[in-house]
Amino acid sequence: MLNKKILLTTSAAMLASVVVGASVWASIEKNDFTPTELVNGHKVTTHVNNHESFQERNSPELYKSMMEKWERAKEIAINDIMSRDAAIMKEIWTIVPSTDIDLELTNHLSKEESNSFKDALFSDERKNNISVGDYMPAVLLNEKKDRAILTWLKGTGETVVIDIKSKKDESGNRIWYIDGKAKIKK
Repeated sequence: MLNKKILLTTSAAMLASVVVGASVWASIEKNDFTPTELVNGHKVTTHVNNHESFQERNSPELYKSMMEKWERAKEIAINDIMSRDAAIMKEIWTIVPSTDIDLELTNHLSKEESNSFKDALFSDERKNNISVGDYMPAVLLNEKKDRAILTWLKGTGETVVIDIKSKKDESGNRIWYIDGKAKIKK
């Protein structure tokens, strides 16, 4: 008798899983991942992350300390790039903790552009230059949100600067890319 109950319960659970799975799959196929809801007043798609910001989830002391480090890195990064591109000084740059780039930028892009930006952000230039003991990176984002600078302070006191630019491809879609090699400044 006990075996029959277990068999019936297991069968019912498996059938429910199949029905729920088929429903989810059908809704995915039907919606094709198009925006379905609003988060913070914006339509969201499957690539959108919604979480507390770096400032909200950390102590005021840690946030202040990191902002001071990022301000130092920002000054070094802007001065470095300015030596090659004088137009950079005319821009207004916002410091975005790298953990919040989704909240500030990629959540508001198409899935394709978001992936393009993330490919640039997590490029080999970053992987090859970040080390244990380095501080968390920040992204300097210009006001038009069409250029970014990835920067962080190394544990050695040096500053890493990676220039990320965007351009339109032949289809009119914006793609992001690393301009040059990472620079390490003292």
